[in-house]
Amino acid sequence: MKMISPGEYNSKGLPELLHEAKDEIIRKYNLAHLDDRLTKTLDYNLVHGELIALKIVMPTYKDLMGSRPLNGEKLKAIYVLGWCIELFFISFNVLDDIMDNSTSRFGRPCWYTLPEVGMSALNDAVFLENMIFYLLRKHFGHHECYLQLVEAFHEVMLVTSCGQNLDSLSCRKSVESFNLEVYKRITDAKAGYSAFYLPLTACMYIAGIKNPLAFEQLKPISIQIGYVLQAQNDYLDCYGNPENTGKIGTDIEENKCSWLSAKCMEIASDEQKAIMKECYGKADAQKVQHVKQLYNDLNMIEVYASFEAESMKEIQSQLLNTCNDVPREGILQVLNKICKCELF
Repeated sequence: MKMISPGEYNSKGLPELLHEAKDEIIRKYNLAHLDDRLTKTLDYNLVHGELIALKIVMPTYKDLMGSRPLNGEKLKAIYVLGWCIELFFISFNVLDDIMDNSTSRFGRPCWYTLPEVGMSALNDAVFLENMIFYLLRKHFGHHECYLQLVEAFHEVMLVTSCGQNLDSLSCRKSVESFNLEVYKRITDAKAGYSAFYLPLTACMYIAGIKNPLAFEQLKPISIQIGYVLQAQNDYLDCYGNPENTGKIGTDIEENKCSWLSAKCMEIASDEQKAIMKECYGKADAQKVQHVKQLYNDLNMIEVYASFEAESMKEIQSQLLNTCNDVPREGILQVLNKICKCELF
């Protein structure tokens, strides 16, 4: 298997690790007739994706390793971890696209919208999820942190699925019920644990960190970073360029309790709230435009920029008070990517 240097990690990160595992599964369980479908499932959904995890785990692990060389089996281990977390993200994305009736992701049609896929994408999501545990057993089964890794993935899957449920249920409610407290409750479960807590703690397990205080200090910080990242995602849904984000924003039409809608309902006048009640959550181009105009009237671009800047300062301040086993420099590198919108 080809080995590449840490400097090349933010490219496609050894997708052959995925296909090697897929080929083993096909041989072991006599599934040759599924080869083409499973190959396309992996290639279409992962290799062309955002690769957020692959942008988080490398700086974190390099920080934890310090001056120790990162090559050979150590480098391979972090690639495997990165792909396991990508599998986690994508399995939820496939399901999320179906629930949201989304049409595009990563600049291409959603997986379930392909004529040859349809609702069988539900089973593909289960396959992608279970690939995680095949890879973990194959590459970390001999490692002392194996059980910790498996338990971490199971815990975050449980919390994230509950967060997805909260998100789905909120879409059925009136925009009048939206506020930042409700939004934070949804986001902490939906994104807080998966976006950063899982990759950061998994890196620490692999690096051999055992200090309970480090994990205790990391948890609220990583959840807060996840909150900011989700808020940024919501912001880009409205203001981002689809050519850069890879998807067409539909939060307004879908009645999403987004950061923008929740903040809007907290600062809007009664007259402006009436506009939101009339127009938000409607699949009508004119009403969507009314909502966007209201956002502009409330200077939501500036309001969001202020929120993000203040949040980053608060997170950086919290990091300064953590113990040495917390990968501070690695986390700061990730925060810098968030500020530059380089994770999406």
